Amino acid sequence: MDSMKARFFQSNFDLEHGKHKINLRGLLSEQGITKIFLTGTVPDFWKAMIGQPVTVKLDSLTIAGVLIQQFVELGSYYEVRFRGLDENQKSFLRQRTTNEGISPGWQREFPRIPLGGLADPELPVPNLCMVRFADQEFFVNVLNFTIGGIRIETIENSLGQVRVGAILHFDLITSTGEIIGNLSGEVRNLSEHEHTDKSITRSFGIRFVDMDPLNERKYKAYKKLIKEYCLILQKRLVKEK
Repeated sequence: MDSMKARFFQSNFDLEHGKHKINLRGLLSEQGITKIFLTGTVPDFWKAMIGQPVTVKLDSLTIAGVLIQQFVELGSYYEVRFRGLDENQKSFLRQRTTNEGISPGWQREFPRIPLGGLADPELPVPNLCMVRFADQEFFVNVLNFTIGGIRIETIENSLGQVRVGAILHFDLITSTGEIIGNLSGEVRNLSEHEHTDKSITRSFGIRFVDMDPLNERKYKAYKKLIKEYCLILQKRLVKEK
């Protein structure tokens, strides 16, 4: 095993909510569980729990999380995002990743850059997006970005008809006040989260697919800055591990 590439370990776990329990298997890390493997169809109870708090039982650990469903080109899969891990839980997960870790078989060349916490005032961060869809315009937040794309988040019914594979046309507004207009991107994945107050948020991973010549020149000017920022973040993430 190459420890530098080990990001997950594979394990069985119990997913619980109240009196309901289901045994599953997936890829675990400190962030949560992805690529949850299912045999047969998902029971209706767990379908109704998408976006809701759940409990994960893993060996001696009891971990709080949220169950989500990710939609991709060939279908969908389920994940659990952990919430409020303490140091003992983090240490246990790190140790198992070190001992049993595997490379997931996919790897992003550069990490996604979150808009909070690591912001660099010199970097023109895209923090607002105006999407044109079905003859309407929607202003949505940018959650994170990388060299080749962005992730946006909508509230309630905004962009509720968008599916994986759709081409969206949009403008980006950066933290420096500049507008990069007439962009196009393909929706590569999406997730839907229903909150306890019944409100719904959706997030979309978008890969840039087309730019007009003017924006191509602007983007190339940004690309060097963004790449340097990605490399700095990448080093920090390796150091934190």
